[in-house]
Amino acid sequence: MTAPGLAELAREGGLEARSAFFAIRQETEMEREVNRVGQELAFQAERARRLANLTATPDHIIERYRRLRFSWAFPKDFAFKKLGNLAGRSILDFGCGEGEITTQLARLGARVTGVDISPELVALAEQRARLDGVEDRVELAAIDVTQSPLPPDRFDAVLCYAVLHHVDIHAVVPVVLRSLKPEGTAVFVEPIALSQRFQKVRDALPIGKRVSAEEKQLVQQDLDYIRGLLESPEICFFNFLGRLQRFFPDPPRTLASRCLKRACLVAVAAADRMLIALCPPLRRYFGEVVIVGRKAGSRPNQVARGVATAPSVGPDRDSQGGVQSRTP
Repeated sequence: MTAPGLAELAREGGLEARSAFFAIRQETEMEREVNRVGQELAFQAERARRLANLTATPDHIIERYRRLRFSWAFPKDFAFKKLGNLAGRSILDFGCGEGEITTQLARLGARVTGVDISPELVALAEQRARLDGVEDRVELAAIDVTQSPLPPDRFDAVLCYAVLHHVDIHAVVPVVLRSLKPEGTAVFVEPIALSQRFQKVRDALPIGKRVSAEEKQLVQQDLDYIRGLLESPEICFFNFLGRLQRFFPDPPRTLASRCLKRACLVAVAAADRMLIALCPPLRRYFGEVVIVGRKAGSRPNQVARGVATAPSVGPDRDSQGGVQSRTP
């Protein structure tokens, strides 16, 4: 019998019919989740094979994130700035993948725990830690945090970089926040699609995409949910015109050089900052967001249970220093 048929039976029948309906629905949801995880693992395993030839992180990359000259312009630089002084701090790199950010944080002085659901990617992260000489400051694990929760109150800060659009944020974000020490800092960097019409136009363009079957960009409701779990949330939007950087070969190396390409990248980023300052509603068409906040020390039990309290009455303060409403 189909789910709609069972739903009708549950409405008309007694306790046994309702129990059967909910049991089958739960089983269907479990099967869907197993399939989703399996597809994600297969996608990440293939990605690990493409990334197999690792090299040590160049010194100019580390210097970029030490100096943070472009923290106003690019989401990763902005995220690193919001993590604050890294020396001696305990950082969780959630969804660490092949360990690129993990070892960068470690080379900047942090003690980093990297976790990822993919064993193949974690193996690459271990290799990268050896290449970068930070094995003594890095701990790595291949785990599903929904099945093997992280220890509570352990980390000074957590960075989730382009991870949440692969997972069920309602299941994962509370677990991640629970691992923070009281008043610890959380930084989330994610792709977004706040305008469905604009997204349809982008999807129609002949631009290649390597994405897993189940991943999806975050929408406004997702952003509201995450901010509702944080104390003093801050949000900054990136990559409207910045999407053009995909047409630049090796943007990190370009930014480390002194050339016309670097000037173009920085000019595009500056144009984005000017556009959103002059016309805040344009944020609907930006492609990436950074959300920063602290673990809510006054409501640790709510965060641990994954309960998102209602957003506080009144606006948030955005990273340009202006007032930003909670709705686009």
